[in-house]
Amino acid sequence: MVLKEDPTLIHFHDPELPPMGISLSKKGFKVVYDIHEHYPSVILQKHWIPYPIRKTVASLFDKYETRCVRKLAGISVVSREQLSRLITAHAAVLPNYPDLSLIREQIRTNSNHQSLRFVYLGTLGPGRGIENMIASFLLFLEKGYTAELRIIGHSNSSSILSLVEEAVRNCPSIKFYGRRRYIDALKLAAECDVGLFLPPISKSKEISSPLKLFEYMALGLVALLSDFPTWKAEFEPLDCMIFADPESPKSIVSCMVNLTNDSLFMQQKRDNAMKNSEKYSWEGVAERLVSLYQDIIRR
Repeated sequence: MVLKEDPTLIHFHDPELPPMGISLSKKGFKVVYDIHEHYPSVILQKHWIPYPIRKTVASLFDKYETRCVRKLAGISVVSREQLSRLITAHAAVLPNYPDLSLIREQIRTNSNHQSLRFVYLGTLGPGRGIENMIASFLLFLEKGYTAELRIIGHSNSSSILSLVEEAVRNCPSIKFYGRRRYIDALKLAAECDVGLFLPPISKSKEISSPLKLFEYMALGLVALLSDFPTWKAEFEPLDCMIFADPESPKSIVSCMVNLTNDSLFMQQKRDNAMKNSEKYSWEGVAERLVSLYQDIIRR
């Protein structure tokens, strides 16, 4: 199909496709590889790969991917840190920013609920921290607080799906909405107060560009985030989020309590989230991708 269309430039994303990219490059096509994560560390979290060979598989993919990049016309990445291992003459750093105009339409205009609403919006899978989010929320309720936790997203993991469904059965304050259209998911999240994103520590997450954070900010939610040093250094000065140890329910609950007990603290962070979200818009970086394409095509 690609050969039939005879495109000027080809842009692909999936990490399974570099062999196809190299093949097309050898046929004279200009190919761009779009890399959103540090895939060697992602491989280390793949539980379907037997543990004894996981490091070997990750190391082999690391070497393979870095070699492939040198044979392609260019790459796009989501953070500058990724370029330390991916050497190429043409690269664009395109953070994972959302379309603000789309999100702004979903912002709620009133706040009628009495208790806090927490929300997790995204894939439910290994390495996302959903287990500790649920455990922390239940501990929070045990302290006598009233709140709601909304979980919005799909899961390909039967064990995590079972965990979520069991939590919903046992706790009426936990609502599971499953997979929703993007706009519908944003509307549900916009009715909340605090957005949760608490993945356990991993190099892939630490150097990522966390789309969920930027979506939460654009909706005017306080983000409760993993206390990765890189995230704290970049985002703490914005004063619109709060950080917790993602593997410590006690730390997460402490943050939930602080947000519940100090409404002025909460409102200030929500106001700052909305204000600072303007810096994290796709419209502001889209031109970088156009420039990358133009540079490659002119070669």
